[in-house]
Amino acid sequence: MAELPSGLLEACVVVGAPSDKLRDIYQLHQQSNLSELPLLEAEVLQVHAPPFVSKDTNPSQLIGPAFSRVQRRRSFIKKKKRDRAPEVLPNGETTNRSEASSGTEDISVPKDLDLIALPQLCFPGGLQLTNEPREDSYHFLVFTDLFGNRTHGVVVQYYRAVQSCQEGSVHNGHRWNSSKSRLYTPFAVCVISKSPYYNALKDCLSCLLVQLRPARQADFEETIKEFSAKLSLVPLPPPGQLHVSFSLRPLHVFLPSKEDQDSPLIDIDLHLPLLCFTHTTLLQVLSCLLQEQRLVFFLC
Repeated sequence: MAELPSGLLEACVVVGAPSDKLRDIYQLHQQSNLSELPLLEAEVLQVHAPPFVSKDTNPSQLIGPAFSRVQRRRSFIKKKKRDRAPEVLPNGETTNRSEASSGTEDISVPKDLDLIALPQLCFPGGLQLTNEPREDSYHFLVFTDLFGNRTHGVVVQYYRAVQSCQEGSVHNGHRWNSSKSRLYTPFAVCVISKSPYYNALKDCLSCLLVQLRPARQADFEETIKEFSAKLSLVPLPPPGQLHVSFSLRPLHVFLPSKEDQDSPLIDIDLHLPLLCFTHTTLLQVLSCLLQEQRLVFFLC
């Protein structure tokens, strides 16, 4: 039986700081024991990839907002060991990291996706906690394997209060007290697709943020899972002049056909970086491209 063509979504990955590390830092922050907020190492927290419903699923389980999927993929095991040394914070205190976060310990991912370097690509400048929320930011990624196959990604960084990430949790017999100064941590949501519909995927992520902002932490994962399941059902435009459009509240997203001359498949202005570089920098970039060197562009 021939395989169905892939949809718009290959995977949706959530990257951020593990909850146990946030709990330790938040406790020290509430006690005013932190001279400065530390720079954390980002980790993969969630991976959502089709199929979300298997053919063995009971039809009665399809009723309701939840989507299920069978864990029949290789596991993404984080590189850090459980018995790694305690991490030293800026005030000289150490945090107990002997117990690893369960959310990042065993994550099922498609076999053709390598997530080892994704946290660094989502947070090229590191994961920095702040005392106030910052504006959302987007950037684009292109993954190329050894055979030249390309996969495209769109990343959004948004800030969420650490208190909301720890809501309902109890530590040492006491619930979290949010009466003191607030603390915010960034999360990154990366949508991966085989087609470079960058602006369309960016619009999809902006719709996701509308749902995530009022959502409780208990509904955080389920909201992203539903979002991923909806995108996985969106087909890519077939060969010819046919377009694909779909609604994702509150926007209407449009995927042009590959043969539409007025709507190129790569829907971002690639000439803009060239306008920002000097002649010397352009020659250096061209030299690196001809030598097949890796290039990383940072926006200052």
